[in-house]
Amino acid sequence: MTTTTKTHRSTRDELIEGLLKAELVGPQISPAIPSDSLYRKSLPEIKPLDINGLVNFSSHEEVAAMFVNKATGEEILKLSPFARYGCGILYPQESVSETVDTEPQDESSPVNSIEPASENNSNRTGNLSGDQTAEDSDSPDFDVSLTNARLPSSMAISFVLDTDSCERLTVHISAATYKAFKVTVGSFTHDWWYRSPFSLEIDIPSASISAHHSSNIAVSSGRKNGEVPEDLLNVRMISRPIRPTGQTLITIAITNVSEQHSPSSALFQTELSISALDSKSQGCILPYPENNGSKNGDEELASYELLYRHDQTFAIGHGCAADWDSSPGEGKQRVDRIFSQIIPTYETASITPDIIKQDGQPLSVSMEALSSSRPKTHQAIIIRLYVRFDIS
Repeated sequence: MTTTTKTHRSTRDELIEGLLKAELVGPQISPAIPSDSLYRKSLPEIKPLDINGLVNFSSHEEVAAMFVNKATGEEILKLSPFARYGCGILYPQESVSETVDTEPQDESSPVNSIEPASENNSNRTGNLSGDQTAEDSDSPDFDVSLTNARLPSSMAISFVLDTDSCERLTVHISAATYKAFKVTVGSFTHDWWYRSPFSLEIDIPSASISAHHSSNIAVSSGRKNGEVPEDLLNVRMISRPIRPTGQTLITIAITNVSEQHSPSSALFQTELSISALDSKSQGCILPYPENNGSKNGDEELASYELLYRHDQTFAIGHGCAADWDSSPGEGKQRVDRIFSQIIPTYETASITPDIIKQDGQPLSVSMEALSSSRPKTHQAIIIRLYVRFDIS
């Protein structure tokens, strides 16, 4: 890759991460955003503001700049966070106004097989589908419809774990709350909002994974950074063994359990990641089964399976997209980390019509020879190479 190409890609990634994500998900300003980034340079004047005590401005001209909390460097919003951002939010449950009806499922038996991810889920997003993968999805333990509401209160990731080899399963959650404070501008008083980010890391004992159960994960037991709103956040794990494979289908869900419709009771910029390692620090997350287009007679799906045969699906997102640490075409059969994506991106691999033979020489086929009365020799070469390169 040339230096120019690297620069262009870096600029593109910075614009997507900076402009698009900051605009839709937030935050606009954060210590995590480099001050020399293109996005940060595009912002108007940024001023620190001491929010301890009374905050007064004599005129509206004084509030034209953007402000950050002097103590933390985190952004300050002059309007409601609900009005400013629209993605990556877990709303209070009172806000949920549209849900998806589901039918109760039998939760008592273990999974003997996995219903493959549906075609709608093949792009790394979707809902649990099928009688055997929808366990607990609509039970009081975890209502997956909360992820499909117009104002979602929950997000979750489902994946298949190699239970026999897994020694460490860790859930990492990060989000932010916005808290109101009063600002006086001239003779008018306004509500402004300051950002308070937090993160939480919870280790799940391997002994609690292999058995079928659904239970809350104690937020208080995790390693905390920032002020974690334990009264808002519920973390739940649903596990079902897949017999006799030594694998377990797991869903990790985070839910905003508040019933107060207020921006201060919502979780913003919510992210969920899960890591699973064995004794050698190797990944324990296995491919999530998908529909087999060849067996089902779906020619389009079978074509996709051929094109992306080296790229596995490792997780299914509910209320978010799911992603993992793997490069296109890498051919991994297990990964060590999966994570949510509110604005998913994918690097499409470059393609070329050039084919290199086993001896290292480029394949060159004469069009004149193919059009002659004896083209079989050249056709055989093409067929052999196609089989070797595209079916293996």
